[in-house]
Amino acid sequence: KTKRRTTAIRTTKTTTAETFMSHINRLRQKTGFIPDIIIVDYGDLVRSSGKATEERHIQASAYEGLRGLGEDLQVPVWTATRCNRYAAVKPIISMEDISESYEKCAIADIIIAICRTPDEQRQGKGRFYIAGSRESEDRKTIDVSIDFSRCLIREM
Repeated sequence: KTKRRTTAIRTTKTTTAETFMSHINRLRQKTGFIPDIIIVDYGDLVRSSGKATEERHIQASAYEGLRGLGEDLQVPVWTATRCNRYAAVKPIISMEDISESYEKCAIADIIIAICRTPDEQRQGKGRFYIAGSRESEDRKTIDVSIDFSRCLIREM
């Protein structure tokens, strides 16, 4: 029987998709560990193993590496990315608001923005906006209640 549990790798500016794969392979050999999902905190810190020098190309290559990691292990990879400063005051954050590398949008299978106005934040409410989706409906808003102190998000 395969053991399933969680593990963590601290993401730094030197971490690559290969770093994750190496760590998971070591755990698999030692303990039989197989991840159900890989959550990367956060993708913009992951580095490319290529020779790109511009930040937008470095990020795009790193996201390609993360996507390849998920495909190799046959598990989803979840991560977060930064938005530009104008998104901070927008009620809906879209793919156009993603900072540095728009190419990340083309790599992702689904992009979900967590949107909250200051009033919604005080009320423990918000919206998930499906900004892009390769295999399902996109440009869809889902109203949610959010309690980050307990990591609870529920559809309203």
